Amino acid sequence: MRILFTKPYKTKGGVSSFCEAIIPALYMHDVTVFKRGVKENRSNIIFILFEQIINYMSFLFLMVFNKYDIVFINSSLGKTTCIRDGIHITLSKIFNNKVLLFIHGFEERYLNNKHLTKSFFLSDRIIVLAKEFKVQLKNAGYTKKIDVLNNPVDKELITSTSQNDLELRKKKRPENILFISRIEEQKGIMIALQIFEKLYQSNPNMTFYIAGDGSKLNDAKLYTKIKKINNVKFLGFVTGKEKTELFKKCDVLLFPTYNEGLPINILEAMAAGLSIITRPVGGIKDFFENEKMGYAIKSLDADMFVEKIEELINSDNYFNICEYNYNYARKNFSPKIIANNLIDIMKEVIN
Repeated sequence: MRILFTKPYKTKGGVSSFCEAIIPALYMHDVTVFKRGVKENRSNIIFILFEQIINYMSFLFLMVFNKYDIVFINSSLGKTTCIRDGIHITLSKIFNNKVLLFIHGFEERYLNNKHLTKSFFLSDRIIVLAKEFKVQLKNAGYTKKIDVLNNPVDKELITSTSQNDLELRKKKRPENILFISRIEEQKGIMIALQIFEKLYQSNPNMTFYIAGDGSKLNDAKLYTKIKKINNVKFLGFVTGKEKTELFKKCDVLLFPTYNEGLPINILEAMAAGLSIITRPVGGIKDFFENEKMGYAIKSLDADMFVEKIEELINSDNYFNICEYNYNYARKNFSPKIIANNLIDIMKEVIN
């Protein structure tokens, strides 16, 4: 197949992680990667607008002088993204290309705006990360086929975490808690700090590792200072080997997020053999098995999280959870498996 594959300029975030994992797995096909969006460290509005115009001209050039079997659009359901990627979809259809749209982030409120979603609904097929998103798209009027697909975990993380690393978890008491995400209110960072504050009172040997950056980072640091919460380590954005080693060091992923598509941090943590404490939102509730994988807690009450974490780390079942997650991730989240599913979908769209 000849595929035009869009990916963001920015290297952080779920869409970028998806692209980095999947593109190498499509090596058997002729893939042209087209970068779109705002480049890293851009702040001048005029310069950004100029770059966007150039970007659309480059995309138009590809449409005029090339014929693709399929155009694969990676986007999110949001005001800016619907406009930006809607133009890419419209141009693709003008030149009679098949379009497969993968909606990663999902803000349901924008489905009510028919002008925003009009271009998205030109797509020949749509992929989403949760069953509930599929239902919402159908209710909004999209009549073509919709698929639900998992996110992939980085191949490097899977291959660099061995059975021996998993066995080492048997020999130590789980004391290192991890929060790895954008540091934003909606990701649950402030609730996570409240949870650790309570945990630390009865577990003084615990350490809380916070990896990521975002608009709430300074607030989070200030909270730990005011509350005098010791053993909190802010690591900033981590990637590559540093991220792999961090997963190996930690025991429990704490992620009390408000809403999600299918967060890659949970899938990565499972692949590294961590147990999971999160909430049943978005695509999480499509696969998450309470007690087998950890706990998905509906409430945002910090005390409920504390209770479940203490139950988890003191349970004889702790290692069984780690082992189950380790194996489950390899069976369901490897880039090769996701890429094969994606290729099957593309072939169906083309035919």
